[in-house]
Amino acid sequence: MTHNILKSYIYLIISFFYTFSDLKRLVNVRWDGIHKPVPVSIEVKAYDRPKIFLEIVDSISKTDTNILEAGASSAGEGTMIARFLIEIEHLDQLEEILEYIKSIKNIISVERIKNS
Repeated sequence: MTHNILKSYIYLIISFFYTFSDLKRLVNVRWDGIHKPVPVSIEVKAYDRPKIFLEIVDSISKTDTNILEAGASSAGEGTMIARFLIEIEHLDQLEEILEYIKSIKNIISVERIKNS
């Protein structure tokens, strides 16, 4: 029994020694906390009406999001398609933008366009 205790004690001391010596080799790394914005494309389909494009742009602007590109065209049968290239810093920001746009009257769909 004493032999097992001694063996465990020696193992503990050796483990501590190697762990402590490994700690000396650690390099402190610190991130600066600055996030690089990522460009994301979104497409909005809606029933066309006066000022709807302006409302979509305004809903994106509410989130302090930079719009890199914006455009809209008629899709026929009283509908329109708007495409935006925006800069986001995190997925929560994108979700917030999509929810704002979905809440606009006459919006049919809003989705992120995956770049190929």
